[in-house]
Amino acid sequence: MFVALRSVGIDLTACTIITGAIGVGIGFGLQKIVSNFVSGIIILLDKSIKSGDVLVVGDTYGRVNSLGARYVSVISRDGTEFLIPNENLVTQQVVNWSYSSRQVRLSVPVGISYEADVRLAITLCLEAAGVVERVLKQPAPVCLLKAFGDSSVDLELRF
Repeated sequence: MFVALRSVGIDLTACTIITGAIGVGIGFGLQKIVSNFVSGIIILLDKSIKSGDVLVVGDTYGRVNSLGARYVSVISRDGTEFLIPNENLVTQQVVNWSYSSRQVRLSVPVGISYEADVRLAITLCLEAAGVVERVLKQPAPVCLLKAFGDSSVDLELRF
């Protein structure tokens, strides 16, 4: 076919350049899709991220809802669903809070007045954490004095 077109006098050089440019454009366009697909296969094979895991990726914190071929669905505490490309989970730092254990420690900042009794506030924080059914008894909740802020004494309750 090419020989026939060349014998008629049609120059195939321009056609070659155009198809080459189209091929390069398609290659660049599919690069991220293929990268996310391959990263998804890597994630599924090494089982570093599973449905239900608690992750921090960049500024996103939440529980893994589902794993897809191109992205992972992460739902934050306020119900916002983030679709994180699989490539980000392979190339960026990922904190998996529940990788080796399903226990997740939470920290809650508590500010109290400078006139308040700090020891009593710490005791009340620990009692409040102790009555919540989902808070584990072991390891026991801890309340720490973290800082003296501009307008409050800053405590941190960890459970």
